[in-house]
Amino acid sequence: MVQDIQRQYTDVLDCFDWDSFQVTRQRNSQYQLDFVAFDDNSVGFELLQIENSVWWNNQEFIVKQLTDDWNGDTHEVTVTATHVFYQLNGRRQRQQKAGAVTFSLNDAVAFLLDGLNTGFDYQIHGTFANTVITDFGKCSVIDGISTLISDFDVYAVWPDGRTIHFYDENSWKHDTQMAIRYQNNSNEVSLAVDSSNLVNTVMVSGKQNDNGDAGSTPAFPPFMVQDDDSVKRWGQRDGDDISDERFTDPNAMRTYALGKMQSEPPTTITATMNNKDSPQLGEMWMLQVLPAHYQTMIETVAVQEYPFSPKATVITLNNLVANFLETQNASHRRLNIMADKVKDIQAERADISALPHISIEMDGESNY
Repeated sequence: MVQDIQRQYTDVLDCFDWDSFQVTRQRNSQYQLDFVAFDDNSVGFELLQIENSVWWNNQEFIVKQLTDDWNGDTHEVTVTATHVFYQLNGRRQRQQKAGAVTFSLNDAVAFLLDGLNTGFDYQIHGTFANTVITDFGKCSVIDGISTLISDFDVYAVWPDGRTIHFYDENSWKHDTQMAIRYQNNSNEVSLAVDSSNLVNTVMVSGKQNDNGDAGSTPAFPPFMVQDDDSVKRWGQRDGDDISDERFTDPNAMRTYALGKMQSEPPTTITATMNNKDSPQLGEMWMLQVLPAHYQTMIETVAVQEYPFSPKATVITLNNLVANFLETQNASHRRLNIMADKVKDIQAERADISALPHISIEMDGESNY
């Protein structure tokens, strides 16, 4: 269904190319539709205009990109529409909580939306500790939500209609007891590893205590935080200093800094399904690539699917350190298998070379 921005006209859209209709979902970053529609002189086609709405699966998407194309007798448009949630990028909280203020997640979201009349509400799933945010506000709602994701360690933010859901990790993830098996229900699995942005050593500092006329003193002296396992594996990789006024305890500062480091290369895993299996965001599946001796538990973090087409669903899986280590372990297992094969071949050759030479006389010539 399509609808104009003023909510005056609504029509069913049935002139689109079904094979082109693509839904893309990615945790914390993307929820959009892409499709091609053909001009059939319908109201629905005429309603495909910038900032008008496309409804699918009880969700509203706003047309953000539109390309008109005339080719011979054919007029078609290519449409990209993003979930109505992203309209909040155009709404701004102009108030600000000056200084360092302790918030609960509930209070922070309420302040971010206060007085804006956006039509959005929110729900919080799981447990989040109170945290200190400095000078919160004077930002777009989307930028403010990004701050909350970082400061409260929110694992997932996902819209459903005009309700914004905030999840901790345990509330978002759920085990399916199902598997993605290469050469079974998946005909292609890709593992990409990137070490470009490794960081395993940083200098950290915490809160500066105000002593009035005497100036300020640090709650603890700045110190170096290092991921020893990563340094042993890759060598020292220095990152930018981390300074955070929320911390007065050096142990808490150390834990925070270790969690912020990218101390192992991220592993991006994608799988193309060869049936209509479509893992959903937050679902945990077992990934098995038996020819590579690789098996790991993964979370679906992005889905690209074609609900009206036989085209394969493509999923992106989490890039946790555990997945990278599983990749390394699988590689080591393959190397060990190859090394054993080489040893067996060398042993066979040694046995052959140890056999006595046999001389055969034929017409006065020796043949060995």
